[in-house]
Amino acid sequence: MNILMNIAGTLILVVGILLGLADGNLIVIALSVIGGFMLLGMSKIIELMEQINERMLHVPYTRDHLRSILQASPDYVIEGGDFEIYPEPQSTYTLLNLDGETYIRARAFRKYMSQRDEEYTFSFPDRQPVVLNRASRYHPGAELFAYEDQVYVMLGAIGLRYRISGHRLILEKPTEADTMGEEKL
Repeated sequence: MNILMNIAGTLILVVGILLGLADGNLIVIALSVIGGFMLLGMSKIIELMEQINERMLHVPYTRDHLRSILQASPDYVIEGGDFEIYPEPQSTYTLLNLDGETYIRARAFRKYMSQRDEEYTFSFPDRQPVVLNRASRYHPGAELFAYEDQVYVMLGAIGLRYRISGHRLILEKPTEADTMGEEKL
C-alpha cells in the first residue's frame, strides 16, 4: 500500500505540475502539489505507524527494518581503555540499539575474539573468557547475531559498559560496584 501511495503521490505531483505549466493553470499546479505531498506524507505516516505497531507486538525485525535502523544509527570513534580496538585505535563503528540493548560489530574486538563454527569466544585481558553462540538473525535478547555478513555483539554480554562523550564511545570494564550483589546461578 505504501509503495502505491508513493507512486501515486509522485505521479500526481509531477504530472500535475507539468500539465499546470503547459496550460498555465495555477489551480492545477497548486492542487497537484497539495495532493501529491499529502499522499507522500500519508505514506510515510503509515510506514511509521506500522513500525510502531510491530514494536508494540514484539514482531521480530525484518532485514529491511534492521537496515533502516542501522543506517539511522550513529557512528562513534571507539576508545577501548585497557584493550585495543581493531583495526586501529580510534576506529569508527556504528552503535546499534535494539530492544533496549546496545550492540557493536564484533570485529571491533577481533584481537580478543576467536571463532569456532557458530561459537565465539571473547578473551579480554585480566578477565574470564566469554563464550557466545551466534544467532543467524536478530531476535530480542540475542547476545550475538549475524546480519548481512557482519556479526554484532551485545556489549553487556561481553561484560562491557560504555559512555558517550561527543562523537566518542568509551568502553569500560564494569566496576566492582556494578557487579556487587549479582549472583551467578
